Amino acid sequence: MTHYEITHTIGVQHPYFDTANFRFDLLPTGNTAEILTKYRLLVKAQGNNLWVVIREADGRQTVPAGLDISFQLSPAFPDQYFVMGDGASVAAPYPTNLSIHRKGGVWAILTCPAAPEGDLPCSITVQLEPVCRFWEFLVFPKNTAENSQARFLVKEARDAIRFTEGEWVDVKGVNRKAWRVQTADALPLKQMYPFRVGLWEEVDGMERFCRHLTLPSPTSHSVLKRDTVSSYCYC
Repeated sequence: MTHYEITHTIGVQHPYFDTANFRFDLLPTGNTAEILTKYRLLVKAQGNNLWVVIREADGRQTVPAGLDISFQLSPAFPDQYFVMGDGASVAAPYPTNLSIHRKGGVWAILTCPAAPEGDLPCSITVQLEPVCRFWEFLVFPKNTAENSQARFLVKEARDAIRFTEGEWVDVKGVNRKAWRVQTADALPLKQMYPFRVGLWEEVDGMERFCRHLTLPSPTSHSVLKRDTVSSYCYC
């Protein structure tokens, strides 16, 4: 029976996801594929964002020092590119390089030594940077003419988000006005949020609750402002 030992562990962490239920693809470059074959190294996925490189523990061919291997790192699904930032950090015991690529479906290229020193495997952790966007909420009154003087408020249930003063705007493509408000600060995009955002209308000096608002998705880009994701509702 052939016995194997782990030479590398490679993990990817992304602040967009609260769990490890996201999926990345880790593929060896052409030259690395030849090295893996020559020295009988195998790459095995251990879930959606963790991989190990293993080799035969007995009778193996020694991997020479100074030899590097490289892997292409890509999100498995196209929508994930909307939450991929322009930077990342790498924690590793040996010189390891991560270069942002963003070409041909490849997000980054990871390069590390093929032969780690000592008995312990080379443990590599790639920490991706979050993508931050402003949030925009558009409220389309059912009767714009009657509600053009209406005043709305958007609030988070625990006041965890600050919002700017709202304003009436013309929205291209729909030929009607909407009441617009956005967050005062850019917020990190997340797969799930702990926030509850609601819409109120001021009537005779009183605040009347209208509805809960759907939070913007990472792919819902605003047509009014850059670096902003949008959500809308009818009221």
